[in-house]
Amino acid sequence: MLDKKLYDSTLDQIFEDQDVIDWVMKGTGQKEMSRLMNGNRAFRKKALKAREAILLLRDVHEVLDEREVVKIWQKIEQSDKSKPEKVRHFNPRAVLSRAAMFVGLIVIGSLAWLYWQNTEASYKFSGNAPLTNNEAKLVLANGEEIRLKNENSKIAVTGGDELLIENDSVIDLRHQNTGTTDAVQMNEVIIPYGKKSELLLADGTKVWLNAGSRFAFPLKFTEKTREVFLEGEAYFEVARNENKPFIVRASELSIKVLGTRFDVSVYPTDCHIETVLLEGSVSIRKPGTLELAKNETVLEVNQKASFNKKNGSMEVSNVVDTEFYIAWTEGWFRFSKERLKKICTKLERYYNVKIIIAPDFSSTELISGKLDLKDSMTDVLKALSDVTDIQYRITGDTIYIEEKIKELPMRN
Repeated sequence: MLDKKLYDSTLDQIFEDQDVIDWVMKGTGQKEMSRLMNGNRAFRKKALKAREAILLLRDVHEVLDEREVVKIWQKIEQSDKSKPEKVRHFNPRAVLSRAAMFVGLIVIGSLAWLYWQNTEASYKFSGNAPLTNNEAKLVLANGEEIRLKNENSKIAVTGGDELLIENDSVIDLRHQNTGTTDAVQMNEVIIPYGKKSELLLADGTKVWLNAGSRFAFPLKFTEKTREVFLEGEAYFEVARNENKPFIVRASELSIKVLGTRFDVSVYPTDCHIETVLLEGSVSIRKPGTLELAKNETVLEVNQKASFNKKNGSMEVSNVVDTEFYIAWTEGWFRFSKERLKKICTKLERYYNVKIIIAPDFSSTELISGKLDLKDSMTDVLKALSDVTDIQYRITGDTIYIEEKIKELPMRN
């Protein structure tokens, strides 16, 4: 248990404390640790040093669990104690170097593993980005394509080797089994603009896919992690499994959870990757990095992480109402203090249209409101024009928006 007893502990004791290790590696006890660090500056300094050392040790070989980290540290301790009259100074980066002496060839294997991780993180989806193609489809691991007819399609992994589509069509995938490679075979769901989808994965995790999204998943999670790939936007309700973390590969980021609710938006055309946490905790990082201490971000409930693709920065902010970010799963578009351009970008995806804002319309107005996505595009534009100074015209699938012409007062 993380409590004030740690205030009297040495740096070595803090490093070896199992609850501290769980805090670093699993994200547990976040609130308790925050209270402890805020209440004692000396402890805060030691806790942060211990955290850095644990992360650096884990980077020697990322598959090490917390007990293996402690074992490595204890070997380093024994080595130090065998040298009399030695003045011991705690240097986390020196710890990493010395730890490598005890893991030997594991270091070489780790580098190869990290290289593999980077390669896997850049999973290539089949076909082109689902921008204007009206056909939602399921692409099986063997390349077979199955059309998804409904506007909001539903897919379930029933267990074993079957997929259930729309509650009535069963896809038997036993012929795809190829022994040891079956675990890494991925099936893809491609959802074009104007449509959505719901999935139930083999572990009980529920996934809602927004318009213009692609999602890759296996029939079974047989490895040490439950790994999926996303392009677009998805809301996850992850079934809890502390022994098998759930990992979402979202472009440059790796989002790791044990069991929680969160939304991820990772559209290729957007400048930011956004993760909003509704329940539990998530760890966000660039996959395969050796400086994990600098690249890992842990979110708390009602927080949003915004990753800037251009400069690699991560900004964390508090969110008053997280339901704003998942209202789309219920057919609503809620927005608070958003710019018109961002609202139009989302409407383009929902309705599969092209919206062109006049170049001379440089509105800085921040808009708040709610739109019913079950309404027609015309009705939505009318509602939008009621809350902001715009006028529009529709030509086929293209919508032109410009500033509303203000009526001049009549002269007497």
